[in-house]
Amino acid sequence: MRILSINQQNIQGGAAEIALGLTQGLDQEGHGAELWYFWEMGKVPLTKPLFGAFNDLRHNKYFNKIITPTLKNIRSYYGDVDNPFYLNVEKKIHQWKPEILHLHNLHGGWVDLGITARMAKSIPTIITLHDEWLNTGHCGFSMECLGWQQACLTCPHLDRYVSLKRDIAGQLREKKKVFLNHLSQHNGVLVTPSLWLKKRVMDSGLWKGREIHVIPNGIKLKQDLPKPINKKELRAKLGLDQDEKIGIFVADGGSSNYFKGYDILRKACLSLPPNLGLTLLVAGDDNKSPQSQKLGNIKEIRLGFLNAEKLQDYLKASDFFFYPTKADNFSLAILEAMASGIFVVVSNVGGNEEIVTPETGLVVGSCDALVWRDAIVKICHTKEKNQDMTRKAQERIRESFTYELMLERYMNLYQRMSKIGDLKGNQC
Repeated sequence: MRILSINQQNIQGGAAEIALGLTQGLDQEGHGAELWYFWEMGKVPLTKPLFGAFNDLRHNKYFNKIITPTLKNIRSYYGDVDNPFYLNVEKKIHQWKPEILHLHNLHGGWVDLGITARMAKSIPTIITLHDEWLNTGHCGFSMECLGWQQACLTCPHLDRYVSLKRDIAGQLREKKKVFLNHLSQHNGVLVTPSLWLKKRVMDSGLWKGREIHVIPNGIKLKQDLPKPINKKELRAKLGLDQDEKIGIFVADGGSSNYFKGYDILRKACLSLPPNLGLTLLVAGDDNKSPQSQKLGNIKEIRLGFLNAEKLQDYLKASDFFFYPTKADNFSLAILEAMASGIFVVVSNVGGNEEIVTPETGLVVGSCDALVWRDAIVKICHTKEKNQDMTRKAQERIRESFTYELMLERYMNLYQRMSKIGDLKGNQC
């Protein structure tokens, strides 16, 4: 099979990690596979820019200072569903002759939904929804807003990602409705990683096609069975206190990532009682070296950006993974934390409850800081009782959420979609 994937980025971020992982897996199994992207975040084999000349110009720092804010202003004024330059991409796609077109994150102003719908007439098309963008006027996550149930006729959150400078949310959602109607008419397929997002799409009434497939995200494990973690050695290596209870918060952008809820965690920690013996690690900020500071009655260490290997060390050296996220779909961060053998504490949003069960961690039913404070105090006092749950959490990852299982499920879908392409007499 020849399968072409398209995503906003080639690496960094959950959607890119899934899209690239699938592309690499297909290539290893002898299939023709590439990942095309808009924003280049690094050089990676099997990936190519959608707009080669534009990508070259972005490497000029002086030009980039002009073009990046200009594109953002255009996108925020006109929306991100139309792009006449995508005609050239359509031509290149047909020249590549994919048997299946697999689309991931489409927001950012680089795609044209009308052209994409036209290609679906001849190329079997799959879209994996990594967020709610296709289901709303412009938001990646609607959070508490229910405007998507009324077609986003008026938007009270224009500043929410993906932001707009004027209220055209209703117009954009109507264009997405037309796009999804065309896609469904040509046997296109939607995939969601969570049952939560599948229900969200079904409740919106936008999708008139066949069943929405649920394929959970999966992560790569280094071994089939978890190796016992020597926290003492890891903490000595990382310079962490041997006797402290350690909790870790991880997010792309660290404390500045509004959606992942560091502000909630900070407020909760500021009200913690003395003598709890807790240190909070924060990973993902842009500081170059660890920075330690007081946070109420506990110590906080800002670790900065960590590569995958270093992050794994800090996860395994920790006792708790704190994730008070305000919006999520099917978090790779939670999967990685559970696989690392630490106790996870997550908020009850998106598909989090589909990952974390009462036997494998704690789901906090509120994003209120005081509720989180109470949850942190409770688990700190019952640390020893959490070990059996962390073992069950590792088992749950191995049984249900591995990269190999995800690839197998997508392979089964690709094979079914390939048969549709045979019936269409693929003309690309």
